[in-house]
Amino acid sequence: METVEQVQPFRLMDLPAEIRDLIYQEMLCCFDPVEPPCTPGNCNAKNHLYCNSITPATHAIETTILRTCKQVHREAYDIMVKTNQFVNIQTQDIPLSQLLISSNLPVVTMDRAHTAQFQGYVMSVNMSAIPGGWVGDPLDSDDDMDADDWDPHARAPPAGTGPRFNFMILGRDWDAFCRMLTHVDAEMEGFSTSVKVVLTLNGYPAQLPDFKDPIEEFFTTKTQEALLRPLRKHIHGFQHVEVTGAVDPAVAERAVNEVKTPPWTNPRDILNEFSAMKSLGNQLYTEGNLDAASKCWMSAITRMRCMRCSATWASLAKAGGAAFASKLSELYFTIMLNHAQCLLEVMRSPRTPKPAIVEEGTLVMRDLREAMDGKHFFEHFGSTWVPSSALTAKLAYRQALCFRMMGQATDDKEAREAALDGALEWIMEAVAMAPGDGAIEREKREILDWERDMEREWEGDELYQEFLADVMGY
Repeated sequence: METVEQVQPFRLMDLPAEIRDLIYQEMLCCFDPVEPPCTPGNCNAKNHLYCNSITPATHAIETTILRTCKQVHREAYDIMVKTNQFVNIQTQDIPLSQLLISSNLPVVTMDRAHTAQFQGYVMSVNMSAIPGGWVGDPLDSDDDMDADDWDPHARAPPAGTGPRFNFMILGRDWDAFCRMLTHVDAEMEGFSTSVKVVLTLNGYPAQLPDFKDPIEEFFTTKTQEALLRPLRKHIHGFQHVEVTGAVDPAVAERAVNEVKTPPWTNPRDILNEFSAMKSLGNQLYTEGNLDAASKCWMSAITRMRCMRCSATWASLAKAGGAAFASKLSELYFTIMLNHAQCLLEVMRSPRTPKPAIVEEGTLVMRDLREAMDGKHFFEHFGSTWVPSSALTAKLAYRQALCFRMMGQATDDKEAREAALDGALEWIMEAVAMAPGDGAIEREKREILDWERDMEREWEGDELYQEFLADVMGY
């Protein structure tokens, strides 16, 4: 009779502690690398340009080992929290969704119940709009308000009624989170002045179960400095910041003081910085490196937006005077115009799919509209700069080109008709501003040919013919 060999149990606790730690790390700390963000040259099914969801921190973690016994739980849990260094982010009255999506920040979980239940945070971050403060998009009625009468508190929602988030990120992504907040004023006007930020090191609860070890000894001065370094490196000009918890008071004070320091102080240095960024973008564009040129110009645009919305802008404008406002207005306008041209080149590429053309077109429209809005903004601070006829013609030409390409990339009849109307209006303005310009004349012919094609399409549309019969009596 054949003898059945009995399987002996694996005795984990007989292994040396160092080996057990390696097993815990393999089972509980295996998060996948962060996917690169989408760019015009990096679009695929997994990471496409128009994703509209928050990026999950994918992993191959197996937590069943935590249910083995109290000693294994204590050892494994300790390795898990110290290696992954989980950070809890809580926000109130801040529309954070789009910022999380566009930043591609990996999030472990957005589930509020799971996030609140977890007890192994090395740091908790609480961000909330201060009473009377306001963060986000203006109300529709604000468009009718006179600039001199504008009051941010008039449109502040009642505290506690806005969007609320409670989510978890990894310590490795804490730097990326802080970097995301570097340009937050460009996306959410009033953030740096109207949001209170409280960082608490050692988010462990006061009372722990007997099978969990406290980690006070983990928060050495070196660890405190490391956790606060991304905050000090990326975030400046925030007015309401506190650092509490397991942190040396001197370390906390240095971090808070650095965060409150404005990123811009000297008007001359500001103009030199943006002039250099414009020139670098021009060079990259001339060399055919559209992606790098776009990133360079976009970085300059974002920084200028942040500066305009920062608490220090009024003092900067006063110190720089009309000459500073005029030069900044010119830089803002021309960089916007350049960035729009870069996006138009992407739209022209035969490799760009139609949905991408429409999406890029909305960004071009935003840039060109903001070029003119920026000019009006700086006029309130003494700017006397006026774009030349050549620059105005370029803006109108690019608007017309964008309308045509967007219209030709959609199958929606109403959208195509609206795009045709916009293209005709802008190309005629471009012709008036720069008569005889070869590129503008060629675009005019393209648009007129497109108009004729559209008319022939309408003539073959039975519903359109019925409409003419009813309305015109044909």
